[in-house]
Amino acid sequence: MFGIGEQLRQARLARGVDLQEIARETRISSRYLEALEQEEFSVLPGVLFARNFARQYAAHVGLDPSAIEKNLEQAFPKEPDPVLEQIATQRGPIHLQPLRDSFLFDSSTWRRARWSAVALVAVVGACSAVYMGWQEMTGIFAEARTAARVQQAAPAAPVAAPSETPPANQSVTVANASSGEEAPADGGITISADGMAVQVVASEPTWVSMSANGKQIFSGILEPNQRKLVSGVARAKLVVGNAGGIEILTNGKSIGPIGPSGQVRVVILSPDGPQILRKVKTAESDSNTASTD
Repeated sequence: MFGIGEQLRQARLARGVDLQEIARETRISSRYLEALEQEEFSVLPGVLFARNFARQYAAHVGLDPSAIEKNLEQAFPKEPDPVLEQIATQRGPIHLQPLRDSFLFDSSTWRRARWSAVALVAVVGACSAVYMGWQEMTGIFAEARTAARVQQAAPAAPVAAPSETPPANQSVTVANASSGEEAPADGGITISADGMAVQVVASEPTWVSMSANGKQIFSGILEPNQRKLVSGVARAKLVVGNAGGIEILTNGKSIGPIGPSGQVRVVILSPDGPQILRKVKTAESDSNTASTD
């Protein structure tokens, strides 16, 4: 078998190219290429460069680089790394602890791990509850800001004298002659067979939005003497743009004043009783905070 230099030279001659052409294509000095052919390896800049030059030369003349690997190993043996050899001689063998021994926990370790997991679950649950509550309150007070803008934009309407015949869009209550109790006239809304009867009666022009049992019931401005009656309410939320302009009754009983005129209120009605939320400052400021009356 020819040496590495002779293999490269014969492949070059078979292709009919000279060293200068190979030097131009591979960007390798023709002096180094000639040294490879003559096997004058001392001229080359080092083992790593020499092996790389030989592979590029072989590829350019159509010689499979794998065909010269054996000769490359003989002509350019890998030099030992003096740093690695020094480390190997100075240090003894490294003993690693078996992997199974690393996972042998005593009972106290397992107890600590169990309590840590319980604490982590509790913290995640608390954070989730706070986030959900914050999201709900953000939605409530966004509605309150809208109510304030609508109330301020609505023109003041004169108080109309009560008439014997209510307008068609009003919901009123009439006396039940047989029982002496009040019963809703036509125009009331029934959303369920069971639940509270919630009535909203306006004394001033007031913007009101009401949702009950998770559904939007009505939203708009109630004029003086207008009222809305909704039966079968398990839970309701009312956003009121003029707290002093309406009265809210549950099962015929007033829940009392919810605030002064011109103020925004959010009223939550449930079997546990009414809950009134108010704005501390004006509804137009996004930096307002909320508290419970």
